Amino acid sequence: MIPSVTGIASRGLAALLAPQTCAVCGGAAEAGIPVCDRCLEQRYYREAVSPRLPRCSVCGRPLLSAKNRCVCCRTDTSPSSPLDGIHVLYPYDSANQLLLTAWKIAGLRGLSPYFARCFALALSRLDAGERAVIPVPPRPGKIRERGWDQMEEIAAILRKRHRVNVVRPLTRKSAIQQKKLGHEERLMNLKGAIRCGRFESFPPAIYVIDDLTATGSTLEACAEALKSAGAGKVYGLALFYD
Repeated sequence: MIPSVTGIASRGLAALLAPQTCAVCGGAAEAGIPVCDRCLEQRYYREAVSPRLPRCSVCGRPLLSAKNRCVCCRTDTSPSSPLDGIHVLYPYDSANQLLLTAWKIAGLRGLSPYFARCFALALSRLDAGERAVIPVPPRPGKIRERGWDQMEEIAAILRKRHRVNVVRPLTRKSAIQQKKLGHEERLMNLKGAIRCGRFESFPPAIYVIDDLTATGSTLEACAEALKSAGAGKVYGLALFYD
């Protein structure tokens, strides 16, 4: 039985107010975060390792046909992307929107190790060779305002707990939040805003990680800066897709 939107919303509100309630299934979440162990294992970890549906070779979203590209990517006439592909893990549905809000906006940092594990599991599936992971750089002033940045924290956990090669050559000068802009405005806002510092030797594969992707403009701006500095293959890897 598919849960109703109202049911998910009410469970999610309870989860934000009382983290012992799972935002996904409404059951007990004893780890102090708004998602239970069962949902973590079956909805998140298992999907990161082995997606239930094949994915588009361009945008990474689930495919509903035998084609290796989704309809949007097959009919897209925009210039080719500097990304060599985007990998996305979970849809930005009601439950995941509540989890992202609890983590990113409300500052429930206890979710960070669990999301980091999702990234680590996906990376182990995608590429076993030499690679580097680069977090999307925060907008200027964000860490000073909030005291932390979610992707910086994910990167630190990936390096320390999961032995992932994490580097941070990217900087960002635009202080305008992308979520407040339309697609064309996002592209203009990021044009030249993300820069790559000196990097002695790029590995064969680079994965730029972010929490949420909608248009892919942020990941593309990062890839453009990296390739201008001499990088080879650059992929995007996002926790949620909208």
